[in-house]
This record gives sequence, structure tokens and C-alpha cells, in this order.
Amino acid sequence: MLFVLQNNYFLSKIFLSTNIILIFFQIIITAAYWGMTGSRKDLEMISNSLGDTSQLMGSGAADRFVSPTFAAIISIIVILSIAKEFFIKNRLTRIPINILVVIILSVVFAYISQELFAPIINNET
Repeated sequence: MLFVLQNNYFLSKIFLSTNIILIFFQIIITAAYWGMTGSRKDLEMISNSLGDTSQLMGSGAADRFVSPTFAAIISIIVILSIAKEFFIKNRLTRIPINILVVIILSVVFAYISQELFAPIINNET
């Protein structure tokens, strides 16, 4: 089966395209996370106007995760994921790893976004 996949030009291009798209998603999610971290001061002003001054949006998780340190950790994960492309030659191994990294980054970003913006949405209604 592996021999058939490696020698089929069309499937080879599909795997290459899939891999590039997954890496692109990783970079986009990381850039969005850095953007969220960069707007921490604005988020702190919103949090203070809602009444909770001890933690960001009243959430310890949001306070810890919206920091340059955690953004650097996420960036290192993505850099290692990109570096893996040069060391692992088998596409059938790289694609599942990239899918896993995209899922993990998406879940972390969604959780942090929910922690940050749920108090704002609940306060408006």
C-alpha cells in the first residue's frame, strides 16, 4: 500500500497540499494567539471595567494563558512542528502529527477565547 501511495503522482500532490495547508493553519493559529497576547492591556482594561481587578476576566486560566511566556511555548511547538518536516521523510507520518498539532492549538485557542470573551458577552445580555 505504501509503495502505491509513494508512486502515485496525484496522491503525492494531495498529501503535499494537505501537509502545507496544515502547517499554514498552525502558523495562522499561532499568529492569532500572539495577537490576543498583544492585546492583553486592552483586555485588562475591559476586565477592570467589569469589576474584577485581580485576574484577567476573573479567570485564572485566562490570566496565565494570555501571557508572552505561554505564547512563546506555543511558538516553539509550531517551530518544532515545522522543523519536523525536514527530519521525517514519510508523509504518512507527518500528516497525522500536523493534524494533531492543529487540533491541540485550536482547542487551546478556543478555550482561552471562551475564558476571555464569555464575561463580556454575559455582561452585555
